Amino acid sequence: PYMAKNPRFDISATMRLVEDAVDSPPLFRDYADRLFLFCHQTNWGKRRPNHAAFSAAVPLLG
Repeated sequence: PYMAKNPRFDISATMRLVEDAVDSPPLFRDYADRLFLFCHQTNWGKRRPNHAAFSAAVPLLG
């Protein structure tokens, strides 16, 4: 449902906490591939993640 409706959430409290650490949160489309790869590799949380293999497959943005 989140992908179909593109909801927006109030992030003002979070942004006050992180202040200068980030400019703004990423768009879903910018991290969706990484998220779904993690879901697939862990069988939607039923298996423990292999962090090294996951990080090598999809490096963090930066």
